[in-house]
Amino acid sequence: MGIPQKPQFLMKRRFRCRLWGVLAVYLKVGLLFSGFAVLQAEDGDGFLGALRVAYPTAKTLDQPFPGQSVEDARAVQREFITSLCGIMGPVVGYKAALTNSAAQKRFGVDQPIRGTLLRDMILKSGARVPLDFAAVPLLEGDLVVRVAGEAINRAEGRKEALAALDMVYPFLELPDAVFRKGVEINGLALIAINAGARYGVLGEGVPLGKMANPEKALAQIEVVVSDENGRELANGESGNLLGHPLDVVLWLRDSLHAEGKKLKRGDLLSLGSMTALVPLRSAGTFSAQFEGLHPERVMRVDVILEEPR
Repeated sequence: MGIPQKPQFLMKRRFRCRLWGVLAVYLKVGLLFSGFAVLQAEDGDGFLGALRVAYPTAKTLDQPFPGQSVEDARAVQREFITSLCGIMGPVVGYKAALTNSAAQKRFGVDQPIRGTLLRDMILKSGARVPLDFAAVPLLEGDLVVRVAGEAINRAEGRKEALAALDMVYPFLELPDAVFRKGVEINGLALIAINAGARYGVLGEGVPLGKMANPEKALAQIEVVVSDENGRELANGESGNLLGHPLDVVLWLRDSLHAEGKKLKRGDLLSLGSMTALVPLRSAGTFSAQFEGLHPERVMRVDVILEEPR
């Protein structure tokens, strides 16, 4: 899989912005575009239409998700992802969010939620991204593992799950909270917006076979996120991921199976936030340093946020 250095989707945004009106008509939704980064949605279909138009132009939504059930939210997510595939490429993996009990309680759910990763969401360390890449730009330290083969779909327990993976990567996720400040965001809303997936910066991969005891090592990874001046913005550990990263892998697998889907070789699995979310308000270089991920050295991922043109 080729990993772009600069988001291809963002390079096309200016052209798409000029087409927002055409898209709105095509989607047959009643939208109000104010020109000040706000779109309104009156019902489930209206919400989906607004989201389809807002996301490419990084505009905020100013009304809560109106759905009342997980099924409602998943239905919106499925249609939203179908739309995104046309502009951000095919599915390359999945992400878990709300992978600790405190986050689940905050958003009113009793388990993690799942999103889908598309090809152009995955960037290479050192990527340059405009600060306005998202409606509500955020940053967090994360881990990604890669599926080695179909055996993951039959794995029972951590050891078998581990045997069905081949690589682990440091990951600096750049999610998008989408909603305007003050709008209520619950777990259903997060499901509907694809768990906030926008971009993520992938560092150098580490073969799991290089780790003396990979199951133990994966549970003891620490990360520090800092700005270009070395100021620490957030820190965390892999134990925040459902207690163990491999448990997130199994949860993602099971959640996909529940919808009749299977993992395949090469799928990337983003395992959730090891750190608190960091709001991004200014340009600069942001880094995440991971200890315990590589047996011999600290692993680092960088992203350069640039002032909008």
